[in-house]
Amino acid sequence: MGEDTASVMAGLFDGFEGHRAPGDAELTDALDTALVSLDANVLLGFYRYPEEFGTALIDELSHYGDRVFVSHQALAEFWRNRTSALADRARAKSEAEKQLSSNERSTSNAIEQWGKKVALEDADLDQARAIVARQFELLTKLVEDAHADDREIYPSTDQDPIVKSLERLLSGRVGAPLSDDEWRDAVDEGKRRHREQIPPGYKEKPDEKERLAEGVSGDYLVWLQSIQAASVRGLDLLILTSDVKEDWYARFRDDIIGPRQELAKEYWDLSGKRLFLMRPSDLIQRAAARGGHIGADALDEAARQLEGETDTRDREPDPVRAAPWTQTNVTKLLALLDQQAHVQADVIRAAARNGGRVERDEVYQIGGYSPDRMLRGFTRPVRRLSRVLQEAGELDVRAPEMLTPRYDYSVEANAFQIPDQVVAILRGEA
Repeated sequence: MGEDTASVMAGLFDGFEGHRAPGDAELTDALDTALVSLDANVLLGFYRYPEEFGTALIDELSHYGDRVFVSHQALAEFWRNRTSALADRARAKSEAEKQLSSNERSTSNAIEQWGKKVALEDADLDQARAIVARQFELLTKLVEDAHADDREIYPSTDQDPIVKSLERLLSGRVGAPLSDDEWRDAVDEGKRRHREQIPPGYKEKPDEKERLAEGVSGDYLVWLQSIQAASVRGLDLLILTSDVKEDWYARFRDDIIGPRQELAKEYWDLSGKRLFLMRPSDLIQRAAARGGHIGADALDEAARQLEGETDTRDREPDPVRAAPWTQTNVTKLLALLDQQAHVQADVIRAAARNGGRVERDEVYQIGGYSPDRMLRGFTRPVRRLSRVLQEAGELDVRAPEMLTPRYDYSVEANAFQIPDQVVAILRGEA
């Protein structure tokens, strides 16, 4: 009797595999062993991520080879929502500019009314007006700078650098569609799980999904196709998703513990393998911790995400508004760039040696970049650090852009240019 009893003895997690929350080391190790299934929100996220973060994520995923996977459902959602994602940035910019303009008027009016009531001297009132105008000009410029490279995101897929990068990454790595009968059964199952609040996807709002053929079953279709692909290959499954709702994650108060126990158990029962969930920002931080070549800007964006969960083509400076660069502020900007974005600093110096311009190929040589790297957002660190000088009063907000992309014959920047006055300064001619 004792031997029979002993033969059926089990361990703490036997039969309760869903309760085994992945540890930190296990999550990191999963990047080397698991099938990494990308959710649609990750694919669409490339239209929202800063260039440095998006490039780092593509580079890291490319190291996983054929362990990268996209379900047919996730890809269908990507194509369905791609043009909307493109429009989101334009809408966000327009709304921000509208709100800034409205707030500037209301702030100016408040200052005017206050000044009248307290009989403020004209000189002080003029100073107050100037402060308001300057601060809103800086804020407006920040918004414009953040969208300065949006011209490289085109509705036409043959001109879209994000589509091109994803095409290279996902070649031969997209799952096949379900048959018609399998799809109908899966949709019905997804709707049943939604009604009974079985994860994933039960947090979907039916009124927002009623126009879709799959209705509220989209998350379940991604889940089903992902677990099928991973189980066939006998691999652990890591789903990379920006979705942190409770129908995917188990939580204790505000802390994420791991995948929902029902999901972890469901995949274990199917395959005998582990389930992991990870956000893109977490992946970037873990890649850096393992010694991956992740830039400071990408890491900063990853930390920000975890904490919170105008066409300049051929543009010449307006002679009325243009203000000069000086030896002092050029030197200060290059010093900042040397510390935070040394490639951009080297490109500016190379442009000065060339008479004001650097061709795209030379930028790749200077940066040691791979041919697949995008240059979308390349000038962003220069604009950001220029604003640092403007906020400190060391650079006039009317100064021409230090580094401007050129689009002489391509939808991608074919060269970068600096102002003539900066060329003269760096050549010692000013």
